[in-house]
Amino acid sequence: HHPERRIARTITHEAGETVIPEQPLRILSTSPSITGTLLAVDAPVVGTAAALVTSLSDDKGFFTQWADVADDRDVEVVYSNLEIDLDAIDAFEPDLIIGSISGGDSVAAEYDASDIAPTVLLNYAEPSWQKLTDTIASITGHEGDAEQVIADYDSFISDQAALISLPEQPVTVLSYMGADGGWVLDAESQQALLLDSIGFDYVRCGPQQVFARDALWYYCQRHMVRQQRRRPRRYRLTRIALLLGEGLKAFHGHGESLCVVRYHAV
Repeated sequence: HHPERRIARTITHEAGETVIPEQPLRILSTSPSITGTLLAVDAPVVGTAAALVTSLSDDKGFFTQWADVADDRDVEVVYSNLEIDLDAIDAFEPDLIIGSISGGDSVAAEYDASDIAPTVLLNYAEPSWQKLTDTIASITGHEGDAEQVIADYDSFISDQAALISLPEQPVTVLSYMGADGGWVLDAESQQALLLDSIGFDYVRCGPQQVFARDALWYYCQRHMVRQQRRRPRRYRLTRIALLLGEGLKAFHGHGESLCVVRYHAV
């Protein structure tokens, strides 16, 4: 469905101000990281940039979490491998272009797209996904759809929280970076906020608390890695878990690099 056409409005965004003269009906996304949100609020996306083809995408470069929806709505690839093509964008005759100034799909250096159609650039790294959804909905005129998406999510989270038997608290999230080590995610990160929403007590431990010990064991990306440190005590991560649809299960190394952990002195 299409919302009622609205009068011209001015949108303030990361690259300046953009006047959107009327309700957009042909939206083009230069950010695959934003395309999913556009589709979630039922915005009329006609084309999107495609990411590199990886295990996280289909064979076109559409991320798997929204690829099927995009196919159902006949969303076309504007250009592949995040290699921006202004001529290809122009050929789609969009009435609104939405892109990003953050991440690998940033087009901040190619803001010339604004000569083709009204262009809005967003920073999806900063706000919560809920705030980003609200922003995109207000730009595209799909506020009601955004409210429904967020309400559905809150209901899902509530249902899942009821299925989870929490391990010993608190927990900390590590992101394993291979030879570069890893980082501990902030308490305000999206991952930590998700854990809080389902009942976990998230605590951000500093590197000295996690890594500077005699030995640190953890599973990540199919391998158990032992970090040696000269300290009189030994800390061992006793369990790593992934949140699955039916609740909390043990993680046995399926390639994910983001792990939920708890630890104790041994």
